[in-house]
Order: sequence, then structure tokens, then C-alpha cells
Amino acid sequence: MKNSALSGVEMSSGEGEFRVIHYLGDYNTVFSNMWVLESWMFCSNAYILRDEETDEIAMIDVGNDKALMYEMHKLGLNIKNITKIVLTHGHADHIGGLIDVFYYSTPEVYIHQLDLPYADFYDLFDMMQVPHENLKLLRGGETLDILGGVSILHTPGHTPGSICIYHPKTQVLFTGDAVGEVFVNPTDPIGFLEINLKSLEWALERGVKYLFPGHGRPSFEEKRSLEIMNKQIKGTKDALCYCLVAEGKKLMEIERYDAALRNFERAIEINPEYEDAYVGKGFALVGLGRSEEALQIETFRRKVAEMQKK
Repeated sequence: MKNSALSGVEMSSGEGEFRVIHYLGDYNTVFSNMWVLESWMFCSNAYILRDEETDEIAMIDVGNDKALMYEMHKLGLNIKNITKIVLTHGHADHIGGLIDVFYYSTPEVYIHQLDLPYADFYDLFDMMQVPHENLKLLRGGETLDILGGVSILHTPGHTPGSICIYHPKTQVLFTGDAVGEVFVNPTDPIGFLEINLKSLEWALERGVKYLFPGHGRPSFEEKRSLEIMNKQIKGTKDALCYCLVAEGKKLMEIERYDAALRNFERAIEINPEYEDAYVGKGFALVGLGRSEEALQIETFRRKVAEMQKK
């Protein structure tokens, strides 16, 4: 199969010409076996990854476009050879195309276990006569055999089980809807944000050059990708500090000053310029009978002086 013949499909619409599926090798030869179904309305991007040696196809999200299988077939991609589907999360615009895939193949479907409540996967598998063992539940940290190996990063927030997928060979991070969304889950905001932060920092340390999101155009510029990643990490840190300080204040209300102090110190470790954490630390130290130590914190001293003026 020659890639030059797979450069995309021109479709006509009332607003002009556009391609339903883009061949990513047109933008950079490092992506010579990758395509993307372009997102629109209630359909996410769906990424198509073909193994050149085996002709097997893996997909990252399947969108929600009835044209997907038809357009893949028109491009010469063997839709019967779809063997793996990795879902970044369980929302309908990312998983709606599953039923169409199952008409032609019975791939393994990977999704984080915390996102099972978002869809009746077992009912769908029964309806399409796909074995239940084809549903593979992820926890984060796994490596899947796709194009030489991809790493699964648990990045909760958009949903509890949102994941990103990192492909070291091309240094691509498939982000689903995880990047761009900093959402505090009320059931375990601190734990979720800590996991999210560690995963994003892990990916950045290993050299993310390109971001392939769930919606919108992929980023093919390393500088732009790093800007987006660093902004995401900063937003996650800010959200985490906010949650740590809020939880610390609640702990002080029930006189759990030791636990509160740990929260404030963790917030300071994450962001040394987060003033509310220093104020909270001062009050926690006072609660522990360590007033002299508390008064050494300049931000706390200013806060106390402001309170005394009132």
C-alpha cells in the first residue's frame, strides 16, 4: 500500500471543500502510517494507526461519524484488520463509532476502568456478538503493542478515567479531551489532580514534540506543543494548590493541625509563590503551639497585621 495514494478524501459541503480523513504523513513523514478523522459537531477526532508490516490497524478514539468505515475503505485501509481501539474516555462523541467498527471487525477495546459508567459496553458487546474478553480495562501505566509501543497515562479530570496515550517513537501525545480541561472532581480532587500532574510531567520529561487532541487540529510544531503542555501543567498545579489549601482550611476547623500543615506545605512545594498556602501554614503552626515559627513567615505576618487593623 503506497502512502502517496492515501493523502485524504475531498468532500463537498455547503461551506466549501474539506477532507474527512487527513493523511498525517503529508504534514511530517514521521507520521507515515497515521491518519485522522477530522472532528466536527458531536464527533471527536479519531486517529488511525497502521502497522506497515502486518497491515493491522489500531485506532485512538473512533469518533461518532457514520462515514468513518466508508472513508477508511475508500482510502484502501483494511477495516477488517482493525485489531485494537484505545478510548481516551467514555463520552459519546469519542466512542459512538464503535458499533460501526464491530460490523467489520472484533478488535480489543481499551478504556480506563473508571470510565465504564459512561457507556453500556457489555450490552454493546453482547448486541454485536463481541466476546467480553475483548474489553480491556486500563488503570494507567500500561504499555500497549501499537506501532512499537504506546504508554497509557491516567490524566483524570475531564472524566475520572480520562487518559492520554504517548508514542515515544514519534514523540506524539494523544490527549483526548484531557489537555485543555482542568476540572476538579468533587469525590477526590487532590488525588485526581496529583495523578494528572505526575502523568503530564512524565510525558514532558520524555520529550513530547507533538500534541494530537480529541478536537481541533493536531499540533505539528514542537514549540507550540510545549507551550500547550506547560500551560496545562501550570493550570493543574494551580488547581491542585487551590484544593490543598481549601482542604487544609477544613482540617483546621476540626483542629487537625498536623494534617492541615502537610497540605499547606505540599501547596508551597508545588508553587512557592502561592500566598494562601503560607497564610494557612502560619495558622496551622499557631494551632500546634508554634507561634514563633509562624511569625517568621512574612506572608502570615502581613495577614495578621491586616486582621488587627480591622
